[in-house]
Amino acid sequence: MNSPVTLTIPAEYGYCVLVAVGSAFVLVWKGMKVGQARKKFDVPYPNMYSPTNTHFNCIQRAHQNTLENYPQFLMLLLLGGLEWPVVSAVGGTVWLLGRIAYAKGYYTGALQHTPGTHRNLLPGSDSDLVMYAVPQGMS
Repeated sequence: MNSPVTLTIPAEYGYCVLVAVGSAFVLVWKGMKVGQARKKFDVPYPNMYSPTNTHFNCIQRAHQNTLENYPQFLMLLLLGGLEWPVVSAVGGTVWLLGRIAYAKGYYTGALQHTPGTHRNLLPGSDSDLVMYAVPQGMS
């Protein structure tokens, strides 16, 4: 016989939802930056990247890289938040701030790896570890 499963959502889970909503605004901001760059550098649709303009490609890549990591981010934020909502929300916020800093560095178009512009030196990459570790403790 199957018994119903009860899911208790902690009172602080709203912080995770707030971070998830905030993340949508970060994606919209990045998308707008790509749209502005398309006009500025004359890169027409449907071209994803420019064969000649690396500055545009840097702006597009910063957005695309975030989109590639976004499903995992949301899943870990929302699942981890069921057990540790504050830790997950803080980790999610740090991840978002890291994504913004990463994008601002990439938007310069400078391709050399200087201190403070490489992704591994940003808080966002370290918060990935938190986001992956929190759901592991749920099991």
